[in-house]
Amino acid sequence: MDFKFSAWLLLALLSASNLVQAAESNIMMIAKVVRTGTTQSQVVFFNSKNVTTIERCKEEKRLGLSYGWREFNHRFNKRAGQNFQVLYQCVDSNIALSKWSGTNRRKYKNVYLVKIENESAKVSLTDSYMACIKKVRSIQPEESPSLFCGQSNQEII
Repeated sequence: MDFKFSAWLLLALLSASNLVQAAESNIMMIAKVVRTGTTQSQVVFFNSKNVTTIERCKEEKRLGLSYGWREFNHRFNKRAGQNFQVLYQCVDSNIALSKWSGTNRRKYKNVYLVKIENESAKVSLTDSYMACIKKVRSIQPEESPSLFCGQSNQEII
């Protein structure tokens, strides 16, 4: 009787531990969008309950770029005479953000400093784009794929 109870207790504790660990982890695809002729970037954070590993995110990115998005379905609107470059990165982060709506006309008023190391992202809200750039330049001379600023219409939740 004691053995069965101990086994159930151990199983329950392990399950709870996995749930806590999963809640602290958030797999997302980050899109850094730079429009030609501008110096400011936009950043979009995509996540899906169906994408729970970095490998699955990379597969979604590969298929999305080649055939069309399944989980991170989106389209960036081009304006006449304006092009843009998009850098997609799959990361794990302990922060959750509201969903992105590309059709939402709200201004991209939130500015985030994004730091990516070993497929793990640290995202922090800054006061302004200039304040964010100053933080980047205190660490390194210029923005890079692993350290950059971006405006977003998403909010930390």
